[in-house]
Amino acid sequence: LLRASRAKLELEKFYSRQKIPKGSGCRYRIKATTPLHKLPTSKAAGALNTENVPNSSKPEVPAESIVLVEESNGEMLRIHGGWLDRKNLDPMERYRIISERGLAFRFTPELSDRVDGEIDEEEGTTWLPKGRETTAILRQDGWIQCRNSYWLPLTIQGSPQVEPIAGFEGTVYNAESKEKEKKKTEEKKAEEKKIEEKKTEEKK
Repeated sequence: LLRASRAKLELEKFYSRQKIPKGSGCRYRIKATTPLHKLPTSKAAGALNTENVPNSSKPEVPAESIVLVEESNGEMLRIHGGWLDRKNLDPMERYRIISERGLAFRFTPELSDRVDGEIDEEEGTTWLPKGRETTAILRQDGWIQCRNSYWLPLTIQGSPQVEPIAGFEGTVYNAESKEKEKKKTEEKKAEEKKIEEKKTEEKK
């Protein structure tokens, strides 16, 4: 328990020093305006909360928005509030290996689950040398998942193994807050319309 608490503290310090947002998730940029789905399928039946938004089409996330992806399910990626089609997103977070010995890939976010114990040892396939850069497609609890689906630890026993080099700038898009803002704006317009109609009636 003490070791786990110490590891958590070291990870928090690492996040703070490197200015990496705490918690799970990985930053992506929206390439083209894309619909937000309730379910992890591009053919999901309906989109998020449309039943509560008068005269609305499917909620959409605008192009160039930055979203925080929390989970992957095949071709769909989950953000807070719904699912997006992977083909419309580009991962932003990039890291550089700083461990002197390089860093071995893992099949899962477990230090003992090394890829090089299962397949031939080859640079770029089972491990990355110091100085090599990689793009993260998921980040959770001190680990990043790379494009090859393998995982790399951010730290080992409190010692940094990678350093972030890009992808942490900009404000993350919040789908739910945008929907609330839209609804609030529509309600305000409806109220203003009622007031104008009332004034018109009084003049008659």
